[in-house]
Formats: sequence, structure tokens, C-alpha cells
Amino acid sequence: MKSIFKFILIATLGAIFAVFLPRQGVLSSSGEIVSFLSLLMAGILPAMTLTATVLRGESLSVREVNDYTRALKSQMQFWAIVFLFSVLSVGSIILAEILNKLSRNVFQFGDIAIAKSALVSICIMLFGANFALLLSRLRSAYLGLVSILDFNSTNARAAAKIVLDVQSVKLTRPE
Repeated sequence: MKSIFKFILIATLGAIFAVFLPRQGVLSSSGEIVSFLSLLMAGILPAMTLTATVLRGESLSVREVNDYTRALKSQMQFWAIVFLFSVLSVGSIILAEILNKLSRNVFQFGDIAIAKSALVSICIMLFGANFALLLSRLRSAYLGLVSILDFNSTNARAAAKIVLDVQSVKLTRPE
């Protein structure tokens, strides 16, 4: 329940903040925003690949492999969520820009008429909500990468210890 409240709070604050920014400033910055988020998305895919391929069975017990597999699946889900927030942010800011450039001022959806400015504001609010959720996850993204480093370091130390133990046995065993 606490995480849902936090999610809603972050999204709401992001939407409110975005809607109070000068509209033309947001729309004229959409190219830079999309470029930034594209770079972020381009970095997430290799992180997902690294997460998917980091697990090796050497020097791990079956229980450890199972534990690490669960943790890595959770981390993979995290990367997918960050990627989704990026895509939704990009999509909503691009849609806001497209709508803003259209000559129509009113859009008809069945019996409902919505002003172009309201639709643009809704897209900007969606951008703000998704972008805020994305930003709230960046620290966790960094910690996720650090956890992969820690995992690799632990495995490297265990593998090095095995090699040293084997060498030690060879040196102490008379031939």
C-alpha cells in the first residue's frame, strides 16, 4: 500500500509540476527531452543484457543460483519499468508537440468535444508524471548496476579462491 501511495504521489507531483511549466518552453524543449530519454533508453538495453547474462554456475550452490536468479529477475523487471517510463515520457511529449502544431482547436470524440489546449496540457501532464517516476528510479538504477558489480566481484573472488586452493594443494602434495 505504501509503494502505491508513493507511486501516485510522485506521478501527481510530476504532472502538477509539468503543467505549471511554461507550455511553449516545454514544447520547444521536446527535442532535447527526447534526445536525453533516448540516450537513457539506449543504456538500459545493455544493462538488461548484462543482467540476463551475469549468472554463472561456477562456485555457486544450487540455492545460491536460485536466490541470484530471483534477484536478477527482479532487477530485469526494474529495467523494463524504467524503459517503460522512458517510452511513455517520450510518447507523451511527442504527442503534445504534434497536437500543438495542428490547426484544429477542438477535437471531437463522439459526443465529447475537447479543446486542443486541454489535450496538449493532458499530454504534458502525462509526460511530467512519467518523467517524475523515471527520475525517482534513477538512484535505484545506479544501485542495480552496483549490485551486478558486487555479484561479479563475489563470483570472481570465489573463482580465484578455488584456483588458489588448487594451486596450494599442488604445491603441498609431494610428487
